[in-house]
Amino acid sequence: MADMQEESKETKEGQEGIAGNKNLIYIIVGVVVVIVLGLALFFFLRPSGEEADTTADTGSSAATDAGSSSSSDTGSSSGGGAQSADTAEQPVEVEALSNINQRQGPGTDYGVVSSLPQGAKAVAVGRNEDGSWVMVKTDSGGEVWMTAGADFVKINGDVMSLKVMKAAGPAYDASNPMVKKVMTEIPLVVHHPDSFTCASHGGLNGLEGVAEGNVVGPHSGDFIYNGNNVLFKKVNGQMALINENPVARFEGDAETMPLAKALQLFADGQIIWNGTLGDWPARGVTGCDLQVPQ
Repeated sequence: MADMQEESKETKEGQEGIAGNKNLIYIIVGVVVVIVLGLALFFFLRPSGEEADTTADTGSSAATDAGSSSSSDTGSSSGGGAQSADTAEQPVEVEALSNINQRQGPGTDYGVVSSLPQGAKAVAVGRNEDGSWVMVKTDSGGEVWMTAGADFVKINGDVMSLKVMKAAGPAYDASNPMVKKVMTEIPLVVHHPDSFTCASHGGLNGLEGVAEGNVVGPHSGDFIYNGNNVLFKKVNGQMALINENPVARFEGDAETMPLAKALQLFADGQIIWNGTLGDWPARGVTGCDLQVPQ
């Protein structure tokens, strides 16, 4: 009997031990699950946190760089801008040392459209590639070219700081013999109501003292186009072709013809000159035609 009670007691203790062991296992498993879930949650959330930190750092860094850039680069830039503005605000002024031709382009192949009298000044707004010619503003707001040679003009300012301006080639054949005569050889006179005065000893390139509205023609003979006498006139600071007969008009009922087109018509033989060099008395202006014996 005692043995049976002892055995029953051992059996009960064994069952209690097993139950205790099971509870311990449950606790351990629960702890493990909690740890695993905690780790999983930690690693799951961690990238977002790092990404946010990285963004914050990057933002901070960017702000710092921007601040540095603002205080240094921007300062330098604004300083440079101020310097450029100062340079731009300093005009390049051209003063004529003698009467200087102003042309349609940078070179003697371009027609003379006006002149800058000795001592007069003009503001340069551009230059050609090597700075040997400058583009200047006229009183009428137009733009013409003139030499930048030190023998002919005095320049106040830095020519090379000017913007390089491209000019189209002459719209006529500058090498044509007739064009060369009109540009460099034929003596020209200014037409006044009752007299003539010399405008050039040698073509349009040699024009001197021609004022706005002046009409210019050959000292000897006439320029003839479509049976009508034609002359040159200074219009808006530039030379243009007109009919001597004030009623006559060019194509499209135009009162004037651009110089470039007129020179092309000279080259094509559509405008002719019926005078001769050295003719006297011609229009009687002494000393205008240098080939006339004096």
